Amino acid sequence: ITMLVKRLDPLHIELNWLKDEMQRVFGPEKSPRQPSLDPAISMWEGEDAYYVEIELPGLKEKDVTIELSDENVLTVKGERVCPQDRIDKWIFNHGRYGRFEREFKLTRAIDSDGILAHLEDGLLQVALSKREKQANQKIQIN
Repeated sequence: ITMLVKRLDPLHIELNWLKDEMQRVFGPEKSPRQPSLDPAISMWEGEDAYYVEIELPGLKEKDVTIELSDENVLTVKGERVCPQDRIDKWIFNHGRYGRFEREFKLTRAIDSDGILAHLEDGLLQVALSKREKQANQKIQIN
């Protein structure tokens, strides 16, 4: 016969007691925190472009939005929704579900026609071509 023995950590016991006391005194949370997804992000600057890679396992193109504002702010947002048929049936879950939104302020102007985005196997890759610098221009004073 195999027996499962769970060792009780004194700190864990104290933290659970504190949580129970706070709920007793202050009542349950009025607005539970919205679950959020915190994807791993890599960004680097090349000579002619900025590059962004975001790990988004389980997401499809329809789940992700990418925008570039006039102020050179790149915004990537999306959501991974937990399947409704699993919510009350989890035995074990380390998956991450919820919304995410990340903004990146770019220091150089971007060529809006030179933006490429590709999502494959849970990896979003975005390449943002830098706009060519304009030559100095003389301004006539009237």
